[in-house]
Amino acid sequence: MTERRTAQDGPSDRDGPGPAGPSAGRIGTSRWQVFVRTSLYLLGGSLQKAAYLLLLPFLVAVLTPDEFTRFGLMVSAIAVLTPLFSLNAHLAPGRLYFDYEESHHGAELLFSSLLGGLGLVMLGLSVCVGVLRLSGAIEPVTLGSLEVQLWIALVVVLLVAGDFGLTLIRIRGNAWLYTIVAAVSGFGILVAFLALRGWVRDGFLRGIVALAVGRGAAAAISLAYAARYLRGARFRWGMLGRSLAFSWPTTIHLLALWMVSHSGRWIGSLYLTLEGLAPYMLVSQIVGAMMMVGRALFEARLPDIGRAFAGRHYREGRRIILVTAAAGLGIVALAYVALYVLLFVLKLPLPAGYAPTPLLVLLAGVANLFDIFYVRGVSTLSALKKTGVQAAATLLASVVTVATSFALVGRYGDHGLAVAVAIGLGVQALASNVAARHQLRKASADPRDH
Repeated sequence: MTERRTAQDGPSDRDGPGPAGPSAGRIGTSRWQVFVRTSLYLLGGSLQKAAYLLLLPFLVAVLTPDEFTRFGLMVSAIAVLTPLFSLNAHLAPGRLYFDYEESHHGAELLFSSLLGGLGLVMLGLSVCVGVLRLSGAIEPVTLGSLEVQLWIALVVVLLVAGDFGLTLIRIRGNAWLYTIVAAVSGFGILVAFLALRGWVRDGFLRGIVALAVGRGAAAAISLAYAARYLRGARFRWGMLGRSLAFSWPTTIHLLALWMVSHSGRWIGSLYLTLEGLAPYMLVSQIVGAMMMVGRALFEARLPDIGRAFAGRHYREGRRIILVTAAAGLGIVALAYVALYVLLFVLKLPLPAGYAPTPLLVLLAGVANLFDIFYVRGVSTLSALKKTGVQAAATLLASVVTVATSFALVGRYGDHGLAVAVAIGLGVQALASNVAARHQLRKASADPRDH
């Protein structure tokens, strides 16, 4: 194969916003650099989720079990509204940016993706709030409150802006800044929730405002960093079209992933009381926090994986993915052993109505282990730009999860919901890895690689 220097081989922050520097030709970095960067990404993700986990006891102390369930449903709603309305246009540079050698094309891609994502999400949220107001619908999250609806809309907009900035930070390999922004995002929520106690007495509303403060602070820092790469850029419909062509299948994928991870909360609310759903909601929040482990590890290696696959060095890219997945499995397993000991050996006391059963925690651990396998497969598909295949695998898992949830919740309650999530994540892991292996073989057999 004829070697060609491309944008995948750089640049790094050392080179500034211009073309790739002389170190661009390497696929990877030294083991020490990889260890430091991986540690920083994992630390950043861990601090973000640790802050949220630290927030849980305060939420449990302030909110009644039914309010806590409403808060969990609200977080779940934000998780689905963000990709649904933005179509993930703001995240497309995470892969497409590597395809542009000249800096002004990269800047146009970034600017067009950001503006497109923000415009789409604001339009979608406006329509959503308008429909709720005109219909007079009273759903379990906002209970018809316009104030709560507007705060949720603000959090979604800030998430789009902040996630764009974090995506750019990751592809530029600035692990230190990623760690800082992630910590600000997580601990900003915790600090705001505690600081607002005297001003916002409603605990549920205080939680939403705290989310907006934390996400807003993270968005401000990351966008300030992104400004240097957007300088002089113009919006291009063609660039937005390329972003959407890549990102809309990932939107289907994320919506299906939401159904796997979050649909149990909503299905449970149809069969159980909000108070009775609180233990499942607590465990579900822990599962969501632990999912960050695998993603943080793979985000740390994103530049190396992207460069390897873009340069058609598939064996090296696959090696990086497998090693990263093995590390994630070990960390998740140790974390759940510690959680089990804390809850059921040392018997950490929890307020009435919140305590999960050992089986519920065990099923959560199985779900998180399956999730690591899933991230392994989907990272390969994303690196190969096979987002449509990625979406199909997750869509299959979502159908299985929803069907199993409805089949089991009536008889087994929250345990049935937990089983459904574990089965869904298992199907998703199997389907994504089978698809990844098939696509990798096809890519490796391409005559252009020989």
